[in-house]
Amino acid sequence: MSRPIITTVAQVEALAARQRTGPGTELLDGLTIQRVHLQEAKAILRGIFSSDPTTLSLSENDEGVTVEHADSEFIAEIRSALRAEGWAVR
Repeated sequence: MSRPIITTVAQVEALAARQRTGPGTELLDGLTIQRVHLQEAKAILRGIFSSDPTTLSLSENDEGVTVEHADSEFIAEIRSALRAEGWAVR
């Protein structure tokens, strides 16, 4: 059985990322809610979901709060909802 030929830079980067994270580890996609602190970000997200979202990873940094999740479509939905409410999101 032969190995597939990798032809694009994106495929090489994806393969390298999978190897760096190890087996069974999902790559996270994310966004940053700018100019908020951790508790405020939790309250904002609680308002969007009407409950505490338990599948998100939150971390505070100098810019604001980074929100990460394995599903990039879910992150895109959160980004849209935050922008609709007037929050600065990167």
